Amino acid sequence: MDIIIIYGGNGLADDLSLAATKRIHTVLKELEVNVKEHHLSFDDKTEEILKEIKDSQGVVMATTVEWMGIGGRLQTFLDRCYHAGQKSVFAGKYLMSVALTQVSGECDANVYLQKAWDILGGREGISLYGRVEKFVDIETDQNIRCIIDKKTEDFYRIINQKRQCLPNSMNSIPQSLDASHAAATAEKHNLFNQVVSDDTPLQQALEQDPIKMKQRKDIEELSDLFNTKLQTESVVTGNASNHYLNKLEQAYVGQDQDLHCTYHICLTDKPNSDMVLKVQNGKLMTYMGKEQMAQVVMEMDSITLERIVTGKLTAQRGFLTGQLKAKGNFTLLYEFDHLFKLQK
Repeated sequence: MDIIIIYGGNGLADDLSLAATKRIHTVLKELEVNVKEHHLSFDDKTEEILKEIKDSQGVVMATTVEWMGIGGRLQTFLDRCYHAGQKSVFAGKYLMSVALTQVSGECDANVYLQKAWDILGGREGISLYGRVEKFVDIETDQNIRCIIDKKTEDFYRIINQKRQCLPNSMNSIPQSLDASHAAATAEKHNLFNQVVSDDTPLQQALEQDPIKMKQRKDIEELSDLFNTKLQTESVVTGNASNHYLNKLEQAYVGQDQDLHCTYHICLTDKPNSDMVLKVQNGKLMTYMGKEQMAQVVMEMDSITLERIVTGKLTAQRGFLTGQLKAKGNFTLLYEFDHLFKLQK
């Protein structure tokens, strides 16, 4: 049996649905289920996930309600699934929806997930939703763990027994309707492209009006200028990030073979310049990008990071004085200063 876990939370260590999916993963492994887990980002990996859903028998979809809705990552993923128009991928696939919160709105989020799954063509499975005060309760409270375990086991039984569901209005719509809708959409899209691409009347009108022609040329020049500027800024940002990573690589002195941790550094004044530091088996690996499962997330401006890599400021002191913000495992945050020998 193959089951896919799709996690749409924020990825922080104290996230409720992250703790729940870890427990669900453990229970499914004990039941000898092949489990694949995906942590959603805003990058488009829909095609890859759809292929795995097609080969699976069930899907666990989890989110944490922070104020309302199901969160941007999961909503974006469902939108892409819908626009892919591949109902056959979801046909016969059971859903276990997981919606947890520390405030309210978990019931609405659960109903939304189940309804979305119906529209996509999937089957009703089981729901796990509720309000939990602290994420540690999922790991330490015996009652909560028992509920999660029982729900997961029930989901396994539903799939194993291939339990039937009553037909509903979503899945009873004739397939020909979907085909005609897709054909109509494609026809409209082609017509739109044809109308937009045909700029002959517009060109003729502009040629007859020198003022408008000049305005259009000015707009094109400004557009080229801004594009060039954005590309230059992107290169500069990338070079700055590589500079910091090179400094940290040269200063790395960690040798603890048992230490495994990941640091995610965000520069608040330089967008798209996130850096990741991974320590495994006493070795350091660095790269530009984002890491959803990082144990420590540090946010600071480039001036603060420059002071850290030049040894003028420690990460611990920067956090205590408010020059940087941190989330996650604070023990590992303090360990940061021991991993790098940064000199003035």
